[in-house]
Parts: sequence; C-alpha cells; structure tokens
Amino acid sequence: MEDDPSEGTALQAVAHPSRRAAGVVALAALAVLAVALVTKQAAPPTSAPTQGIEPPPSAAGPVASPGGEAVAPAAAPSNGPPSRNSAAVPHPTYAVVPAEAGTIGLLPAGPVPVRVSVVLPTGWDRLTDAMYVRPATTPVALSIGAWRLGHVYTFPCRWSAAAYADPSLLGTAEGQAVALSSWWGQDPGTPPLSNSGIAPLASKPVQTTIAGYPAWYVEVLIPTGLDFTECDGRQLILWDATNGDVRYSLGPSEVNRLWVVDMDRGPIVIDAGMSLAASGSQKAELQAVIDSIAIEP
Repeated sequence: MEDDPSEGTALQAVAHPSRRAAGVVALAALAVLAVALVTKQAAPPTSAPTQGIEPPPSAAGPVASPGGEAVAPAAAPSNGPPSRNSAAVPHPTYAVVPAEAGTIGLLPAGPVPVRVSVVLPTGWDRLTDAMYVRPATTPVALSIGAWRLGHVYTFPCRWSAAAYADPSLLGTAEGQAVALSSWWGQDPGTPPLSNSGIAPLASKPVQTTIAGYPAWYVEVLIPTGLDFTECDGRQLILWDATNGDVRYSLGPSEVNRLWVVDMDRGPIVIDAGMSLAASGSQKAELQAVIDSIAIEP
C-alpha cells in the first residue's frame, strides 16, 4: 500500500517510519475522542487522562478538493435524531464460511465490475463476496471489505428512518469521503459528544493513495459506550451497497479505516476494521492484509 495516512502512533498501528506523518492527526483525533467519550460515560470529568493534544477540528468542516474549491459537508439535521423504532426488523446477519488462506477477491457490487484482491492468512472467514472477517478475542473482529455505496445513513443507529446523506455526494470519491465523515452531530453547531450514545465519530478526510490509486482516507469510531439497544433492531447500519447489502457495525469500539478510491469507473470504498483494543499482533495482521491490496479496474 502507498502513502497510507492511517499509519500513526495514537492507536499504535503498524507503520513504516517514512510514511507516518499524514495519519497522526486522524488517528490522534479519534484517540482523543474515544478517551473523552469513555471518561464522560464511565468516570467523573476530573479523572480524565491528559493526552496533551489539541482537540481536532470538526469532521464536518469543508474539505478542500484537488482543485482547491471546498466541498460542503453532508447536512446535519438541527432537530436531532428520529426516535428509536421499536418495531424495526433487524437486517439478517451474514453467514460465516471459513476461507482458505492466500489471495482472495473482494467483489464490490455494482454495474461495472472491479476486482479487489487481498492476501489472507489462516483463520479468516467469508461473510459476503465483498467482506471477510477474522474472529478475535477482542470485542470486535478484524475485517476487510470493498463496497460500492448506495446510501450513507445520516443516523446509523436510527437507520429505519431512511435518512441518507445527500445523494449528490456519492458520485465522487471526495464526496463519499465527506458523507462518511459527516454523521449526525459531526458539525460545529452540535455540542461535543452530545450524540455519542447513538452515533459514530469520524476524522476529517485526507488525501492519500492506495494500491496505486488516489483516494480519500477517513477513520470512523463506534464509541465504546454506544448502546446498541438504543438502535433500531439493535443494529447500527453505516451504509448500504448498490446491491442492498448493508455494512452493520460489528460492535462498540470498532474502528473503521476507510479509503474511498477514486477510479474512472466510479469510487469504491476499502473498509478495514478492528477493535480500539486490538493487540499489536492483530494490528500487524490487519496491516499486512491492507498492504497486500491490489485493485484491477
């Protein structure tokens, strides 16, 4: 993988020393938000550990495009989230099938075929043609997937309301990155962490490359204290694909490392997930999978 902005020290991700700098801000921002969130929910404010890092700018601030113009963030409703729908029927969970070690293809749904291949070690399972997981002892499994986005949910915890990010954003890689960083509450007008019980936190998109293609990188954190019982069907749905498959969160404390890849045939999203509490060996295993990514248009 090239120019990976996620390689930093805040989450102790495996890094190549020459390529760390671009991702320190994104990872440090999520680390600070995570610490603040856990402290807010589990301890008095005076017990908060000191990180020595300035609070990050809002994830919903304007994103500079390659040409210098700004792209507006997805609109965040001012009247708060919809009420929980107690009658919402949860989406079926994916069947787990053991996968063979070696090179496998991730096949994101869409009218124009794109093949993404990765090299998996032993112990991984197939969930769909486009997503594989590595069950772990931590609360959240490792995961790798490739997606063509159909919708990005504005309220992932209240997904049955079908409130989506502006569809016009999904036509470009840059726009998709903005949508993926603009969950409800990720805007300057919302008090910090006021939505943390039912909403993800996100970093601001940054430009990078992956597998030789230009991309926008975003990190999304499912807060450790997020209560899934407050979500429709006890699920948090981040997005759905063009074929109707949904990306549901695998659990609180999940960190989703997202690369929105800019391709002639339309953007695709590479999604690598792990627990905020992942061990060093788990992070190294996921990083090796990420580094093996190849994209064939």
